[in-house]
Amino acid sequence: MPSFIPFLLVFLATPPDVIAFFFSLFSFKINFITMKNANHFFGSHNGSENFYRHNLSGLIYTDSVKELAEGCQAYWLINLIICHQCETQVRKESFQVWDLKRTQENVFSILATDGNHNRVTSQEIPFSDFPYDLATIWLVDGCLMLPSEY
Repeated sequence: MPSFIPFLLVFLATPPDVIAFFFSLFSFKINFITMKNANHFFGSHNGSENFYRHNLSGLIYTDSVKELAEGCQAYWLINLIICHQCETQVRKESFQVWDLKRTQENVFSILATDGNHNRVTSQEIPFSDFPYDLATIWLVDGCLMLPSEY
């Protein structure tokens, strides 16, 4: 007798509501572990055909960053990165990696590193309706871009 038969018999003898409950717990666990990364949805460019200038700072950003900002209604993210450039220790880094990460339902944190995982600055964002759990933007020599555009 094959080894899966006893399991199959137990499974078939279990009431349907118990089976449904078991699978709902299993699917919740999978959904909890999987985080949606905005870069997977907006990072399809290999380079940029257009560059856009931020009016107040003069920094430029690429097509993918513009699509991310428009698609997620997150121009505030561009502004937040630019505001941190007023800090001397941040501005002196020519290569910056900005990682936005959901920490609770509508709470995020953003961490800037120098590309070698050395912390430059960070900030807690107490509320945001950003639809993804993760996003990474690079600031390279005054140009904001997604990693796929480098």
